[in-house]
Amino acid sequence: MFSARSDIRSSRELIPPILGQPPDAIDKPQIRCGHGIYLRYPPIIDFESNVYLVVTICQDGRRIFLSRADILDYNDFVNTITVHSPSMTREGMVVQTKDQYVCEGNYAEIRHKYWQGINALVEGPELDNETIAKHRDAIDSMNSSDIFSYIDAPLSDPSWWLELALGHPRSRFRFYLKLLSENEPPLPVEKEYLGSVLRQGPSALSTLDTQISQGHEALISLQRQRKEAEAIIRDAQFILHPIRSICSEILLENFSWCVCDAYNVKDVSKTVQCLNPRHPPWTISHVSHRWRNITLACSMLWSNIALDLDQYEVIDTSDRVYMFQLGLYLKRSRGCDLSVSLCSDYCLETHPVMGLLEAGISQWRNLNIGLYPSTIKTLGENVFPLLRRLEVTSFVLFQENEKTVLTAPELPIFISRCNDMACSLLGIPWKQLEMFSCCNASNRHCVEVLRQLSSAKSLNLTVHKMNNLDLADGAIVIPFVQTLEFEERKCEGVMARLLNSLTLPSITSLSLTFPKLSVSTFPTTFDASTTLTSLSINCDLSYANNSTMFLVFLKSTHNVTVLRLSAADIPNNVLHGLTLMEGKDSLLPSLLVLEIAPGVPLCEVKLFIGMLESRCTEDEDDNKKGSGSDSYSCGSIQEPLDDETSGRRRLKPA
Repeated sequence: MFSARSDIRSSRELIPPILGQPPDAIDKPQIRCGHGIYLRYPPIIDFESNVYLVVTICQDGRRIFLSRADILDYNDFVNTITVHSPSMTREGMVVQTKDQYVCEGNYAEIRHKYWQGINALVEGPELDNETIAKHRDAIDSMNSSDIFSYIDAPLSDPSWWLELALGHPRSRFRFYLKLLSENEPPLPVEKEYLGSVLRQGPSALSTLDTQISQGHEALISLQRQRKEAEAIIRDAQFILHPIRSICSEILLENFSWCVCDAYNVKDVSKTVQCLNPRHPPWTISHVSHRWRNITLACSMLWSNIALDLDQYEVIDTSDRVYMFQLGLYLKRSRGCDLSVSLCSDYCLETHPVMGLLEAGISQWRNLNIGLYPSTIKTLGENVFPLLRRLEVTSFVLFQENEKTVLTAPELPIFISRCNDMACSLLGIPWKQLEMFSCCNASNRHCVEVLRQLSSAKSLNLTVHKMNNLDLADGAIVIPFVQTLEFEERKCEGVMARLLNSLTLPSITSLSLTFPKLSVSTFPTTFDASTTLTSLSINCDLSYANNSTMFLVFLKSTHNVTVLRLSAADIPNNVLHGLTLMEGKDSLLPSLLVLEIAPGVPLCEVKLFIGMLESRCTEDEDDNKKGSGSDSYSCGSIQEPLDDETSGRRRLKPA
């Protein structure tokens, strides 16, 4: 049993300091009960501006705080942590927590029972009812929303204050606030606790340093494990990559598209050098063992030889280095047909690379050269038994150069780029050519060659120089030509003159390209009225009288079924001329397909639609059969004339 007498003493004499205690609470009285139990009045402690309710103090010296974290619902405390004293006796107060007891009731009832316990414990004349009522009002006025967290710690353990200060840095300021604001010495009990902090501080810091070191080591270990996990995941992705499952045939097809065709270039000096280790097929052979085996096993990947020998002189590469690479390249081709592209501005007839190349000249199938005339003459001394395509790029020419005769019995294709003198310097079996292309068709040497093309089926001619077109020998008859592509870059009227002199009885496709912002002179006597079915015109119809001459030319193309027109503007007279009307001579009466590039032209919309409507008709039979391939298109996108009649409307012949 404890004494029934209770004393009121100064808090600065009897109460240990409380971290974060409000300054105005320092001088509040306290009630001392038996066995060293103290009850603070008012029982309020402020940690970081949050108010706590001291529910009770046990005989063991442990403070119990009821906090916001304990209260899930401020209006209903059912199934929440509380402290309840069912038997408040002189023997002491019974404290029950969440694990021991669930309170039934509300917050007001809890406070009421709390003060019932206070009244039962406190006795003595020193504490009157007014004092009790005063502090009862103080605790009753607290709002439950001010309760933040609870702390259950023994006051007899000084290290608790240090741990609390470390866990709540701002509480250190509140703890020293009162002492730092005055010059008074601390109380003995405060000195005792502060001394404990100083004595235990190094140990606490050492413990923290150890934990930091352990945490750092753990962090390094986790980071290392993460990197290892990333590497494992990355390796798994690589191993399971779908490309590992692709069959060799598909890989080989993909590899073939990576290798540049040495013959399919317009400027031989800009081709990808075959000896450059940074380009396929060298790079492909270095990816993996499997890819290397596929690359080395396919001679086709090593069949394109492109050499600009001047580049090796610039970078000062020794002949031995690229001779070795070239020998290895030729070895891997293993007798496959070769496409060779050679470029140099110097004489190479004595260069060792020429001897190495000539050793495999029987494998040459495509040849693209931009060489000095003397070097070409040296090459001409050989026989090209498999040569199928010869392309000559510009090179230095002199009048005294002798004609070089190339023995190529199987040569069907000849292309001359950038220099019209190739026709005069090369002796080629012109009569056997099936495809002929010349960069300046108005040159007299080219005209002479045109007269010899008795087997040609395709012509690609360009006019870009002013030459005295010599047509004194009469018309140029090429009986088997089916396709003619003609481009005029300069020299207005030269293309029309040459076309007028051509007789092409088998022609089916004609393409004419005129320069922009210039007069387009169309041929007047070119006869293609019976066989020509496809016509492509690229000109500026809105310039000068080009539209009128265009309509006049269309009158001689009665059998054209496909018209491709490249023009930004279409004048109204062209739309009127292409519109079918009764009692009027119609242009292109057999037209079935009209293509306009590069897109919808600038023109009078009503006239344009009217022209299309005049050439469209509804055909139920075609609709049932799913035919109706005849169409109008702008650019590369086929556009039906009407969504409702798509598939039933077609361009109709007159």
